[in-house]
Amino acid sequence: MYDEILRMDFPLGAQLVGFADDVGLLVTGRKIPVLELAANEALRRVGFWLRGAGLCLAAHKTEAIFLTRRWSLEPPKIAIDGF
Repeated sequence: MYDEILRMDFPLGAQLVGFADDVGLLVTGRKIPVLELAANEALRRVGFWLRGAGLCLAAHKTEAIFLTRRWSLEPPKIAIDGF
């Protein structure tokens, strides 16, 4: 069942990594708007798959980590099912 989500097509720069019953979404990009688009589209696809499988995302257990070499940068705006 979970193999399906790991084989899904994601936008350029986005990939899903799985371990046991957890998954992590890794999104890379050089420009914030491109990063936001890829991340939000990937999260939309994951949410769609979860609902189709009768599952839901525990948004209160979900974290986003933004890594950059720059000292000051506005973090990307991403949303998970409206959160």
